[in-house]
Amino acid sequence: MSDSRPKWNFHKYLISRDANRVIAFSSFTRPDDEALLKKIDEFLK
Repeated sequence: MSDSRPKWNFHKYLISRDANRVIAFSSFTRPDDEALLKKIDEFLK
């Protein structure tokens, strides 16, 4: 995970359903990154 300031294209933000949590992932994080996928699953519950 990274700070929330985008440094390049494809910077990723995950926002929880209640909009109380925001997590940023850098543009270098691959779409199939285990940590990213885990957080997506967590936020979808």
